[in-house]
Formats: sequence, C-alpha cells, structure tokens
Amino acid sequence: MQAASSRETSEVPDREPRRIYPITEADLSEILALERSAFSSPWTKDAFLQELAREDAHCLLLRRKSGDPSAYICFRVFMGEMHILRIATAPGLRQRGFAGLLLHRSIGIARDLGATAGFLETFSGNRPALGLYEAAGFSVAGTRKAYYPAEQPGGLRRDAVTLVKNPLHPREP
Repeated sequence: MQAASSRETSEVPDREPRRIYPITEADLSEILALERSAFSSPWTKDAFLQELAREDAHCLLLRRKSGDPSAYICFRVFMGEMHILRIATAPGLRQRGFAGLLLHRSIGIARDLGATAGFLETFSGNRPALGLYEAAGFSVAGTRKAYYPAEQPGGLRRDAVTLVKNPLHPREP
C-alpha cells in the first residue's frame, strides 16, 4: 500500500501553479505518450498497470494548472532502499526543474517509509539525467556494460551508469 504522503496532492512552488498526484489507471494514456517521447524502449500499458498494482511501488505525476502532465516518476521502496525505475519530463518542459521537484518529493516519501539509500540506472550518455541525479546527491557507483538495448535495429547496446545516494537525505531542488 502506498504511504499517505504519496497519495496527497500538494502545491509545487513555481510561477505557474502545479500539483503532484499519485498516478492512476486513468492517467495512463497521457503517461504512455510522455513515456514514448522520453524512452527508446518505453514501458507498455501492462507494465505500468503491474507497477501500479505493487504495494512497494509509488508513481507520481506533476501536472500543470491546465491539467496537462509535466513529468512523472515511478520508484519502489523495499528492504530499506529506494529504487528509481522511471522518471521523465514532457519534451517542451525539460531542464526546468520539474524532474528535480518529483525526485525531491520521492526521496522524502522513501525516507518516510524507512529507506536509507537510493539507487537507479541511467544511460551513460544522458548528461541531463546525470546532472539531475548528481545535483540531488547521487554519485556514480559503477557501470553496467551493454545494459540498455540499441536505439536502432542492429546498433550497439548502450551502457548504464549505476548511481547511489547513501545516506538518503533530501537536497532542496
């Protein structure tokens, strides 16, 4: 079951009011469109439904005042650890701090649930993502060779960087 803190909506400080909501099945058409714009190997609707059904899973959506989705994050908390699975921002809204706001909120939820460390993998060439995670206090723990599928058929598999944040103290976005 998700923690109460991940079920509440809250204002996000910004010039344009925004709110963070738990993702529900009703949000999935918008989430899937955002997912396809962000990842070369996007999750399917079934993958999201399976994630939403997990008791240790938490998926949050940041919406603009207009109701349009800005960004989302999916993470799990188990055995005292936070594992970030997905984070994405709408293409026209990237590098404006929205992913950082969701990451900060998620770290707070994970800490409230007893997590003391956080982990994730990201494509080694994704400089904006690496900058986001490093600004949030994550550090490189290693590399997973050929972890991600090739972007193009017949292309080379891509390496992932494993990042860790230990201890899991939030940094202000």
